[in-house]
Amino acid sequence: MAVATDQIETEVARLWEEYENLQDDDQAPYIESRLPLPSLSLSLHRLAKRTLDIVAALAGLLVTLPLAPLVILAIRLDSKGRAFFSQTRVGRNGRPFVIYKLRTLAADSPQYTITPTHAADYRLTRVGRTLRRLGLDELPQLWNVLRGEMSFVGPRPEMPFLVDKYSPLQLLRLRGKPGITGTWQISPYRNEAIHHHVEYDLYYLLHPSLSLDLKIALRTLGVLSRTKPGQG
Repeated sequence: MAVATDQIETEVARLWEEYENLQDDDQAPYIESRLPLPSLSLSLHRLAKRTLDIVAALAGLLVTLPLAPLVILAIRLDSKGRAFFSQTRVGRNGRPFVIYKLRTLAADSPQYTITPTHAADYRLTRVGRTLRRLGLDELPQLWNVLRGEMSFVGPRPEMPFLVDKYSPLQLLRLRGKPGITGTWQISPYRNEAIHHHVEYDLYYLLHPSLSLDLKIALRTLGVLSRTKPGQG
């Protein structure tokens, strides 16, 4: 794993080296023993994070609501099928929930399959490429945030067929509430499988702080500005 000059990348790399040097059966217990224990400070952190999630989600809905009819119309005119897409994902502690997105793939694409990682993927629609590049396909997940199923920042929720194959170490990423964005999304490996680079989510779970959430959110905007069509 390449060590970047960025502070998060450096600390994630250090964490990866720590558990990678252990036997496979010892990796998950090692990380689990370092996860924050229930405490007043952790409870206050989660309360503050939840409050900010609600405020930000409501603000986001108010800002984007006027644009929604235009986006929905563009999707419907570009390809057959509904504008919205729903799918079961695995949330905190393995609890399934329904995630909502704007449809970016052809309507006849399988509902549960590997997510596109490049602009040339034949399943992507023309409008879908733009929506994914700008991150607009994730906007309906503001509803998931309001419902408390997701947060703005956290481990990205995966599909059940992927979680079924998780190792004990990978299962630890389910300890956190899933997010719209997270450490994996701002990493150099964001176009690879999430569970192949679980060290990013583990780092996030080991260092709960609002300042880290803010840093991730701001860097996500930078990543979106540099993402090529079809990625994201």
